[in-house]
This record gives sequence, structure tokens and C-alpha cells, in this order.
Amino acid sequence: MFTRGDFMRMLSLAAGTSAMGASPSPPVQAWEDGSRTGGAPGTLEFWYFDTVMDDGSTAGFNFFTRPPTELAGELKPRVSLNIARPDARRTREVIDYHADEFSAARDRCDVRIGPNHASGTLVDGFGRYEINLTGKETAANLVFRGEVPAWRPGPRDGELKPGIVFAWLPFIPYGSVEGTLTYDGAVHRVRGTGYHDHNWMNVDMTTIVDHWYWGRAYTQKYRLVFVQVFGRKEALGSAPISALLVARDASILLGDFGQGIPLTLREADFATGPGDRTYPKALDFDWAGAQGRVHLALREPKFIESFPVGAGWYYRWKSELELTVDLNGSHVVDRGIAIYERLLLH
Repeated sequence: MFTRGDFMRMLSLAAGTSAMGASPSPPVQAWEDGSRTGGAPGTLEFWYFDTVMDDGSTAGFNFFTRPPTELAGELKPRVSLNIARPDARRTREVIDYHADEFSAARDRCDVRIGPNHASGTLVDGFGRYEINLTGKETAANLVFRGEVPAWRPGPRDGELKPGIVFAWLPFIPYGSVEGTLTYDGAVHRVRGTGYHDHNWMNVDMTTIVDHWYWGRAYTQKYRLVFVQVFGRKEALGSAPISALLVARDASILLGDFGQGIPLTLREADFATGPGDRTYPKALDFDWAGAQGRVHLALREPKFIESFPVGAGWYYRWKSELELTVDLNGSHVVDRGIAIYERLLLH
């Protein structure tokens, strides 16, 4: 039986620091996408994949060791499938399994939950993955190929504060995806863009986080990942924990992470969404530092997922993107697509 003590020893062995900028240090390793918690009580771990397909459909998938708000107790594996069709109709399935139907390798991503499987590794720093999931109404069989290298946004052990582990590691910040999605009784061959990350923690998110924004965006040449986590003041202080990755083609131009980095957020044009929660229809992220400035303007969001999470709500959108990049003496204005979420935990 994998215990909480085993989990903390693994973190001790993995401890390290990371440098900001174009070359993460130490480099991301394939074993870091293996099991980091073993499903120990008091921990949560999940492997996340999402897609934007050329036919206009989007999809998101999770492999969980347990429900996100139920860290106490024994292993309770779960998968989720969310598919938004080209006409925006959505189907979300959440399927729970018995503990003995879960397995996860420690040396690489090889996760099995019932008939569902995610596997992959890094090839010269770029992710190569395959996922297969089967629900009652939907299914997915997809191959992901990273086109931006795996990126380490923070400490290798994910320790925000002594004893608090809240780790996030994008193995495919941006890549291609192809395969099949099944919905409405038919198998649809698809291709498009994809993303994959791995998350693990030893703390109930509701005790340290008030809400967060996470998203990825891309234009013809630029690929971005952006995050702002607004913590509960008594746990994490008043400054948000932020991250920004900017890549041009396969080269990372900027990678910044931390509490107090120069990434700001402006919200405007509020509307009321599911659960009677308000949300902004206009988001502007600004980063300004020694290398220059980056501005993301997100407009015209279209819901692709929404559901309650405990006392809060999860929203996920696809939106239009206007990107301005002024880095290292170059100036570019471009347009593209963003996929982003807001998780409200209270």
C-alpha cells in the first residue's frame, strides 16, 4: 500500500528549483508524468488532455485518482469525458471505478482506469501520447504529438509552501492531435491541436484557493499558456500565483512563474452564467518585464463546459484571441483562438 509517507519521500527525492526563461532547469523528465502520489489518502492526482479540432469540435478528458473534492479516504478512481460538437451541443460524462481498476506506472505516463488508458513519454523533450476512453454515450481514441517542449513552470516538487504541494506540469503545452471521437452513435475522424498536463497535490484545493483562471491560446506562429491562481489570503497571501509561457513555433521565448510576477488581469463586460454566477466576457492579460511586453485580449467566449464543484462552479470557454507580442525588439500583432477556464471554489 502506497502511504502518505511514501508520497512525501518521493517529493524529497524530487526536490529542486527551476529557472525562469526559455530553458527550464532542470529539464522535464518522462518519469515526472508517472504516478507521483500512488493514490495515497489525502492526495489528489490527475492527468488532463484537451483538444480543439479542425471541424469546430472541442474535447477535454481527465484521469483522476479520486474526485477533486474528496481527498480523504481510499482510492476512488474516476474519468471524465467532455465533448462539444461543431454545433456547440455538449455531452459530459463522469464515470467512477473501483480502486482495483486503477493502475499507474511511476517511470512514465501509463495510467489505466477500467477500460480507459493514457500512455506516453517524452522524445527529445517533446510529448508523444495516446489516450483511449469509453463512456456510455461518447468515446475517444486520440494520439497527441507535442510541438512545444514540455515546460516546468515552478519547483520540481511543486511545493508552494513548506508541506503544501500543489503541482502542475505541462507535458504538451501545444501540439497536434488526431484520431476519433464518438458521439451521437457515430465515429468521427478528427484532427486539430492538443494539450496535456499532469497535476498532483496533498491539500484540499478549497482550503488554499479561492478561484483561478487557466488557459492556452495559439495563433499561426505563437503558442501560449497562462494561469492566475487567486489564493485564500490566510493560506497564500493576497498576490496571485501566475504563470505565462510564450513560444514561437517550437521555441520557448518566455516562461515566467511565481507569486508577484509582472502578469496582470483585467476583467470587464460581466454576464450571468450557469449556477447564477457572474463571469467576464472580456479578459485582458498583460505581462511586462525586462524582455518586453505581452498582451492577450480574450473576447466573445462560448461555453464548452460548465458544472458545479462543491460549493463553487467550473466554467470553460472557447474564445477569440488578439495577441500583441513585443519581445526582444520584435513587434507582432496576431489573432487566434483561446481555450480557458475559471474555477470558483466558493
